[in-house]
Amino acid sequence: GNKISKIDITAVTPTPTDVVTGLNVPTALALNGNNLYISETGGNKISKIDITAVTPTPTDIVTGLNEPEKLALSGTDLYISEIGGNKVSKLDLSTLSLDDNIATPRIKIYPNPTNDYILVSGFTYTENYNIYNILGMKVLNGNISENGKIDVRNFVKGMYFLKLANLNTIKFIKE
Repeated sequence: GNKISKIDITAVTPTPTDVVTGLNVPTALALNGNNLYISETGGNKISKIDITAVTPTPTDIVTGLNEPEKLALSGTDLYISEIGGNKVSKLDLSTLSLDDNIATPRIKIYPNPTNDYILVSGFTYTENYNIYNILGMKVLNGNISENGKIDVRNFVKGMYFLKLANLNTIKFIKE
């Protein structure tokens, strides 16, 4: 039925209640706190809902997968079995649990989106950094100082996350 339902098994007469509808062949679920991750095999993506929301609305977490079928959680890592690609992918949920406004207000990166490099400003000391792709895989690490430049020319187009040690994570796009 392309939906997720729930049943209160403690009820005298357990009755299914729809939680979210309009999914594209949901095949697996994984619960992490209040977030329910849903493998949508027909949509080639992983979406999530907040189960405490009055009207849970699915949010796409990862798209472009190859028939994701099964999910497994280990700590903050979500493992995804892709039957069309004959592989298992790993998604770091701690890296992707981001809001658009999570960066410390004084830390800035520009240009964003970028083609060649990003400049990082807003701190006065050398800082360690890691850059993660949308799947939560570390693609680059190093040190940067005020107005330092990070070369991203060899990155594939897409969304990335710059994690500065002892600071927040900043999202950027490589064009």
